[in-house]
Amino acid sequence: NPGQVLLRAGRTTEAVEQFQAAVCLKPDDVQSFFGLAQALAKIGRPQEAAATAQQAIRLARAANLADAAKQMGDWL
Repeated sequence: NPGQVLLRAGRTTEAVEQFQAAVCLKPDDVQSFFGLAQALAKIGRPQEAAATAQQAIRLARAANLADAAKQMGDWL
């Protein structure tokens, strides 16, 4: 995922943009929502990060991805 690459490279603002584009294109992509949450947290937008992580958890549960939902819940 390009957003993850940017996030790991410390290019957090660009990562946010990349993740936002990804969730627009594929609104059921758990990993993109979670990556967006992580990037938002890193740029000091904790409320948006928490809301985005909650959306990722809802999507993970809906897709029966219990382990992913638990990991994201632990992250919060």
